[in-house]
Amino acid sequence: MLGFRAMQERARAIAQALAGRALEVLCRQERSGRLRRERTTCGGGDNRPTMSQQNVDTVQSYLRAFAEGNLDAVFAVSDPACELQVSDAYFDAPRTYRGHQGMRELFAAQAEVFDPFRLEPEEFLDAGDRVLVIARAGGLARRSGVEVMGRFGHLWTVRDGKIVHFKEFKDPAEGLAAAGLSD
Repeated sequence: MLGFRAMQERARAIAQALAGRALEVLCRQERSGRLRRERTTCGGGDNRPTMSQQNVDTVQSYLRAFAEGNLDAVFAVSDPACELQVSDAYFDAPRTYRGHQGMRELFAAQAEVFDPFRLEPEEFLDAGDRVLVIARAGGLARRSGVEVMGRFGHLWTVRDGKIVHFKEFKDPAEGLAAAGLSD
């Protein structure tokens, strides 16, 4: 078992390795218009983002901070009691991580499996207080040396500008259904 400092250093190294690729994908999607941007006009031409758009922005901020290796910024947009539920796609069983310490443990677990772990968002879908991110995740498997990437649905719940829950679906269609976005 890794000590706290070792887990933190590993998580930071993973996040820094992701920085270029994930941020590049986010920027490319934003330039191409693939990121969903909804604005409403209220009364006298107020074009501030809707609450649900602010939730999309919160998730994007989290992913940018993660990609840059900025754990302080990741924690700043995450509720201290947040819960992250990951599937068994890359682990021996589904796992649930709680709080900022749990996030550190998840990042360290990802580092144990991949060199480096990568998260490549493809689409951000507004679902009110939840945001569904369709993403590719994985990397070079440490044990086999084989590149392993899967396509997932990541459902984020945001309250009061903070991420309070994350759930990973191995099938993006399951994530769409859970978010109430399927046909």
